[in-house]
Amino acid sequence: MPRRDPLARVRIRSRPEEWGDEDLMTLVEAAAVFWPDGPLTVRSLRTEIAAGSLTAERIAGKDLVTPAALREMRKRCRARRSPRVCISATEKDVALSGSSSPPEMKSAQVAALETVRARREHLRVSSRVSTNRK
Repeated sequence: MPRRDPLARVRIRSRPEEWGDEDLMTLVEAAAVFWPDGPLTVRSLRTEIAAGSLTAERIAGKDLVTPAALREMRKRCRARRSPRVCISATEKDVALSGSSSPPEMKSAQVAALETVRARREHLRVSSRVSTNRK
């Protein structure tokens, strides 16, 4: 049985505007139509599906996406980017508080240290119990 060409439909409709918003596409087709010269590949699209940024349908073991879902992914990824913190603002905070970390970071650091200390204490207790020989 001859193997099916995964890009046969792309050869017929090679431009994104030739696909309807709800037309199902394989990831190979989506990458070839929307990013023919890169930078996104099938692997990139799978990564975005796993991250929850790209909505896909799994039918017969194949991940299928729509052009509308690809546009929505781009919006989500743009929204996910956070603006960079202004250096002058952090220098001002340092001068006022005497610390190089913002207050939110301090509380996160404290919480992380407490978690590490609790886990270390648990490890010490279990180690003492397991190494006591009679």
